[in-house]
Amino acid sequence: MYGVEFDEHDARYARTSEWLGVVDGLWRSPRFSYDGVFYRLRNTVLEPKPVSKPRPRALMKQ
Repeated sequence: MYGVEFDEHDARYARTSEWLGVVDGLWRSPRFSYDGVFYRLRNTVLEPKPVSKPRPRALMKQ
């Protein structure tokens, strides 16, 4: 639908794991670089950072 191939199961999990590492690094560091299999960033800035510590909490219905 969006022109992006749908990865197989293991590749989806690997991509998601890498993405979570990227987001975590962006939230923690003033400038962040990353060189992975799926994502590459150089001296990237993400502002503003999340307010809650250590990170935003997931909203869960109870």
